[in-house]
Amino acid sequence: MSFKNTLNIPSTKFPMRANLVENSTKYRNFWNSNQIFWKLSNRDGKAFILHDGPPYANGNIHLGHALNKLLKDFVLRYKALKGYRINYIPGWDTHGLPIENRLEKREGSNYKNKSASEKRKACAEYAKEQIEIQKSQFENLHLLCDFKEIYRTMDPSFVNQELDIFCEFIQKDLLYWDLKPVAWSWSSKTALAESEIIYKEIESPSIYLGFPILDNSKLPKDTCLLVWTTTPYTLEANQFIALHPNFNYVLIERDGKKYVISKKRFRDLKESLGLHDFTIKDEFIGSELAGLKYKNPLHSREGTTICAGYITEDVGTGIVHMAPAFGLEDYLAAGKVDIYCPINEDGKFQVDTYFKPISGLFYMDANPVVIDFLRESGSLLKSEKITHSVGHDWRTEKPLLYRASPQWFINIRKLSSSIESISFASSPEWISSHLKKLISSREEWCLSRQRCWGIPIVILFSEGKPILDLEQIKHTIELLKENGIESWFEKEASFFLHPKFKDLRDVEKGKDILDVWFDSGCSWSILESKKADLYLEGFDQLRGWFNSSSVISLTSQKELPFKNIIAHGFALDGNGNKMSKSKGNVIDPIEIANKYGIDILRLWIAMNNYLEDIKLSESSLESAISTYRKIRNTLFRYSLSVTENLSFDPSILGSLEDPKNRYIYSLFLESYRKISEHLERFHFFRAIKEMMDFLNIYSGWYLEISKDLLYCGSKEDREFKETQHIIYDILLKSIKLLSIFIPQTAEEAYSYIKEGSVALESLDPAEEELDIPSDTWNRFFELKDEIYSHLEELKNQKEITGTHEAKVVVSSDSLKGLESLNLKKYLNIAELEVGEELRVSKSALPKCARCKRHEDISEEVCSRCLKLI
Repeated sequence: MSFKNTLNIPSTKFPMRANLVENSTKYRNFWNSNQIFWKLSNRDGKAFILHDGPPYANGNIHLGHALNKLLKDFVLRYKALKGYRINYIPGWDTHGLPIENRLEKREGSNYKNKSASEKRKACAEYAKEQIEIQKSQFENLHLLCDFKEIYRTMDPSFVNQELDIFCEFIQKDLLYWDLKPVAWSWSSKTALAESEIIYKEIESPSIYLGFPILDNSKLPKDTCLLVWTTTPYTLEANQFIALHPNFNYVLIERDGKKYVISKKRFRDLKESLGLHDFTIKDEFIGSELAGLKYKNPLHSREGTTICAGYITEDVGTGIVHMAPAFGLEDYLAAGKVDIYCPINEDGKFQVDTYFKPISGLFYMDANPVVIDFLRESGSLLKSEKITHSVGHDWRTEKPLLYRASPQWFINIRKLSSSIESISFASSPEWISSHLKKLISSREEWCLSRQRCWGIPIVILFSEGKPILDLEQIKHTIELLKENGIESWFEKEASFFLHPKFKDLRDVEKGKDILDVWFDSGCSWSILESKKADLYLEGFDQLRGWFNSSSVISLTSQKELPFKNIIAHGFALDGNGNKMSKSKGNVIDPIEIANKYGIDILRLWIAMNNYLEDIKLSESSLESAISTYRKIRNTLFRYSLSVTENLSFDPSILGSLEDPKNRYIYSLFLESYRKISEHLERFHFFRAIKEMMDFLNIYSGWYLEISKDLLYCGSKEDREFKETQHIIYDILLKSIKLLSIFIPQTAEEAYSYIKEGSVALESLDPAEEELDIPSDTWNRFFELKDEIYSHLEELKNQKEITGTHEAKVVVSSDSLKGLESLNLKKYLNIAELEVGEELRVSKSALPKCARCKRHEDISEEVCSRCLKLI
């Protein structure tokens, strides 16, 4: 006899196969046609503003882009479910060197020979093309954004706001022009800010040499000042030698050779420099040796000794060769002197150097020439190679040199009082104090760049000096607003000259552009409130966008442009290495999405702790795929199949009677509360872990032991109704929660329950857990785990196919405190007996033809099933 028609066969059209890739366009069209983002952005409710730090408009998006955009999307989706009116405008950083380099590489001399206006037009067109490419790729990530409203740093409205902000720096006397050493990229032919510098270990020369003293009033004839340097090429531009005013220095001699060195360093270096046979002839305080004349061993030009407090006795000789053109400390210690800078923008020495052998040489190529000359002339005491950290251009990854050039600077030191007063929340917590420390440690910001593609520094010069007149600058800005920023490159300087300066001579336009960090740092100005609830970017933006935005906003509006900051780590490969094409370890997010589906990519990202660097590998991807399958087929599909056509009555959940139902629902409410707390902190990885921990118990135990009731029980039974309602409630709440991470799958599951979009739903508030005997249930699961470990052995031995076929004998002590529970049912076994010790075996009881349970029956079916048929 067939009992199929008497069973409650689970039924749902929700497919087991997701077909995520094939269906992605369908759901994107659904969200767009239903104007989901517009509705969430224009509804009533408190606004939540997440301001988008603009990615650079160049090249396809990479995993770092995906990580950042998806984290922002998780935040927005969560806030939308909490009832907020979300405000998010995606942006792009459009100016800067990479675009110029790209066009120069693509077009060669054709690009180089163009006028500034023609180059800028080509750069603008290229930026627009790149934005469209990236926009299309971002749209494929299922972001809660329609990309109809975006901002670009090259947009006229943006440029005009930036010019007004720039004018405020002049108005507040924070901008100045000076010739001083700056980090110079010869590979990019421009000055760089600290945030554009990366540090790498490289091999450099390390030499000890003597500078002969010409003034014998304090030191004997033929005495040399012993100096150490790792930049021999800078000796050409030596102008001073510095000693610390308070250090002890000694005159040492052997066989007529005489050197001055710090007393401490003499002891430290005696062996390595071969000075062990030298004897101390005299001793001085550093200040006593100031004002002496000496000769440069390269070209015999004279210099003067001075005192400088920054000198240490940790390395070197305690005596420092100073080339103010090539070092900021040297420049500051030397005071206002005429700087001699013999290296041009390409990193090459000028043809008219004092030391002729290095004329026209690249500065690194000059090092061995200098060292050879010093060796041959007898001035070199020792030469070796050392490895140390040197700044590199973050774009070209080529070494930098510090080189004096006329630049525009912002005096950040004047903002110290504003910086000290800043306060904001951050995640991780250390971000807030670290950012504050980074900003307060900055003396200045080198604002100018010697490039073409950017917003010009709109200051006129007369006879080589800047016209820092506020009325003139405002006049220029108004003309640029009327005629467009390109007019700066198209019209003569006289066009911008204020009438009151009509008699000035040799008027020229400045040729520099603003640092692109100034561009993006002004982006808060597009916000209506000028302040965001959240900035969310990578750790590297502590020196970048977080930093520049803070400085500019503190200057302009005397407060920070954000209430909170979240900083995330970098996306690394499985071994913790930075991804690069040369290493062959790059993971393309679009390839992942096209192969597995966007929800898999999103879940993969969400499962990782973004508060530190993330290691993404094939194994972690497999884990995400496995997690997705469990969510789709167990939590969604199975739940839909056993609750189809359910008429939900919330009062049933308010009066649960069955012990296992009370336990699992209370456990869910506890888990839901913890998930809500994690989401409120934007700890998405912890929310997903909590959800999966619950799902393991829910699916592995509760749903498993409930199958008999749901398939074979009576729909009119109280326990049946409770179980269905619990499953439905957990399903609906889970769909809402998971729509943050896997919106396509959540939307699909939601369509089988309700009309409309899950994105327009609201998260239910967390409820108090039920009053349940926790100790009893903890004891039960301890016993269950012990029993199941033995049953697993039976299954491995092929004696049983599942726990429902097992007979279990347990001691009476094991059952203490569990009298209120239906253990046979909750353990999902055939028989339970009391004995002396734990034993498991296959049950000899017959199997019911309808429900397949092993029962003590004489008929074809058990007594329960007999009643139901």
